[in-house]
Order: sequence, then structure tokens, then C-alpha cells
Amino acid sequence: MELFGFPSIFMKWIEACITTPSFSVGLNGKPHGFFKGARGLQQGDPLSRYLFVLVMEVLHLGLDRFAKWSGLKLNVQKSQLIISRSAQGLREEMLAALGFQEGVLPLRCDRTSIWIEWLYQGRLRNTSIWTIKEHGGSWGWPKILRLRVFLRPMVDYQIGDGMRFYLWQDPWHYLGPLSDTFPRGPRLLGLEESAKLSMVISGGEWHWPPITDFECLEITHALPTIHGGEDRIVWRFDHGQPTAQALYRLFDPP
Repeated sequence: MELFGFPSIFMKWIEACITTPSFSVGLNGKPHGFFKGARGLQQGDPLSRYLFVLVMEVLHLGLDRFAKWSGLKLNVQKSQLIISRSAQGLREEMLAALGFQEGVLPLRCDRTSIWIEWLYQGRLRNTSIWTIKEHGGSWGWPKILRLRVFLRPMVDYQIGDGMRFYLWQDPWHYLGPLSDTFPRGPRLLGLEESAKLSMVISGGEWHWPPITDFECLEITHALPTIHGGEDRIVWRFDHGQPTAQALYRLFDPP
């Protein structure tokens, strides 16, 4: 309403009408109880449709202004509307009002994305996605990290030159991240926590420093094969390549 130019006093009246009403529940023809409304306009409220119309009008004005300033216009044939699950009740109205086709958010599975590169250079500098702590970052960061427990059984680590994988933090070993199983390992072997796996690979073979501690001897048992080339994380399904369909089945099983 502010964007439409309504006076502030008028907007305050409307706000008061929405936020201050109280309600009673009718049982057997008589009102019972007395409580104040606290949720605002919800789906199913007779006024919610009018609120939707106002929002759509503001969006329309914004798009018109963008077209005038930039000289660009929306192409309905090339545009798509992505609707969240929480707005499915308005799906048909939104599609009819805008005239767009319904689309879905694309998934990027490589590192060409700017966001992915920022993630590696910022959050994951000198650490692994599997061992980094959940605290800190934006509200969505801990939610992403909580998915690790589902993803870990779905991937395999194929060792090449060891330049990509972390020695202590990545789950390339059958025991999982060695920092969890052998927390004293970096000190006992003289290999820092951020060391890459290449520190114990030479000429395509394993070359570990002398191990005198009995606890760490288990590290060198049943070592995986070195394949050569670059390190690779391989999806266990769909021929080794992650797909949007496979991820959808993983997090939304039938």
C-alpha cells in the first residue's frame, strides 16, 4: 500500500483492523471463549485474496519500471515461475495472473558456480565438508551440514594424486575421517591437520612416515587402491554421476 502511495494514516487504520480483532467460538448457537488474533492473514481468510492482488500489482509496477529504465521487457515465452511448497494454495492464481510457465530451481553439480567457489575459498579453506562444525555462518549453513549423514553412504572416494583430498578430514579411508578415529595422529606422525593426502603418496604408491605408535598402525591396514590421475568423488549410483532425480529420491523417498 505504501508503494501505491496510500496515506500513512490510512495504512495504520488497515493495519489496526487486521492485527487487533478478537474472536469467540460458536458452540450450540452460543459464543464461547474470547481470544485475540495473532497470526495475521492466513490462507483461507477472506481478505487473503485481496492481499495477494495487492502484492501482484506491486510486482507488476516494479517490472514495468524495470522495463522503462533498462529498455528490456519480460518475455513470457522465456520466463518461468518457481513456486515454493508453502505457496501451492495460490499456484493456479499466480500462474494465471502472470502467464508464465511453471519451472523448477536448477541444480549445479560442478564447481563452476561462483557460490561453490566462494564456499571452497571461504568456509572450506583448509578443512573438509565432512568434519567442519555446524556453528557460525548463515541460518542455512547448519541445515546444509546436517545432510552429511544422508550423503556420506552415497559417495566413494577414488584416490588419484592426493592433491584434492585431506589426509585427516576426508573419508577416503574405510574407517572414515581419520581425525575422528585417531585425533592424536597429526602430532604422532608429524603431519598437520590440514595436510593433503599427497603427503603420503609418491610415484603412485603409499609412502607413510615411520609409525611407532601402536594406535596409528591400523591406519596403514587395508589401504585403498591408488588409481592415478586426479582425486575423484564418485556417486555410487547412476553411473557415478549425481543427478537431480537421484538426489530427489534420496531426500524424498516414496
